[in-house]
Amino acid sequence: MLMFDNSAQCAFVCSALSDPAKRRILEALSRGPLTLETLASMTGVSDVLIKDIIGEMESMGLAKIEEIEEKGIRRVFARALIPLYYDNDVEGLEELIKEASNEILDAFLKVVDKRQEEIEKAFSMNEGRHTLSSLINYCFAAAFRKACKELNEGREEEEHEAMKAWIKEEAKSLRRKKR
Repeated sequence: MLMFDNSAQCAFVCSALSDPAKRRILEALSRGPLTLETLASMTGVSDVLIKDIIGEMESMGLAKIEEIEEKGIRRVFARALIPLYYDNDVEGLEELIKEASNEILDAFLKVVDKRQEEIEKAFSMNEGRHTLSSLINYCFAAAFRKACKELNEGREEEEHEAMKAWIKEEAKSLRRKKR
């Protein structure tokens, strides 16, 4: 379930997913930060258009652009703030996912049982615009989104270091070519 901050973000994501070029960009960025040049070559989208699309994504809170300089080489990287994954996209994690899913669901249902009155009150306050099950799904999705944000806090430094390492490798490659 996707949750959006506002309807404009929802519209942009729906537009991005329906546009093959934007979808390729989101898919590529979901695997990790990439330089704009690499992103352009991976997706077949021109350098100029990549900058525009990433700028749009950044204004909607879907991506972030970072300029990194290391060893005298400066590169502009883009990274997804809302990664896009497909079912069974990543191999080798099935058992971990199954176990985590069971534990997360058990813990969530215990909280729902304890807070049943709040859910029923919200149902009444919203005058039946939602079913009880949709409110429970909303709570789960909102809790999941909040947990993902907390899980990713402090990881920007890790990505920043990965981008620096990428530039160092590029600098080595350039030095080898000059010889």
